[in-house]
Amino acid sequence: MARKGSVKRMNSASDPEPPMAKGEPAPDRWRRSQDHFSTMTDLIKQELDDETQLVEERWKTWSKQRLVMAGVSLFDLKARVQGRFFGEDIVVFEAQDSGRLPEHRFSHGDIVLISRSRPWGEKVVEGWCSTAAPPACAGRERAPSRRPKRRMAS
Repeated sequence: MARKGSVKRMNSASDPEPPMAKGEPAPDRWRRSQDHFSTMTDLIKQELDDETQLVEERWKTWSKQRLVMAGVSLFDLKARVQGRFFGEDIVVFEAQDSGRLPEHRFSHGDIVLISRSRPWGEKVVEGWCSTAAPPACAGRERAPSRRPKRRMAS
């Protein structure tokens, strides 16, 4: 029995599952939700790393025209800030002539990298595509904002 007035901690964690071998199928039932979470998080990270590597390889080896034809890059756009989302700028991209964006494969939720000219040789801003409907593709900037943060009074 613990002393009066002290806190006795109970060990509520079950024994962790042994790590799964690569290529082994996931179990039908997970004993702990943490095991499911960590396995799925690792798989998502692997997928993102593979896609990032593929994109970087395309940037360096494909021509500008091939990137545009494949719908994975847009060039010569103008940007403007149109509001804020959870304290961060929403940036809307339009064609230079204010017409429709060229055909592309961007859709809602896609991670986008924004750069002035060459994304592999300069600072880029990462965001996500909140809508890809012409004439504008809006993305939320993930770089630190230059505007001071405002706090709501309670």
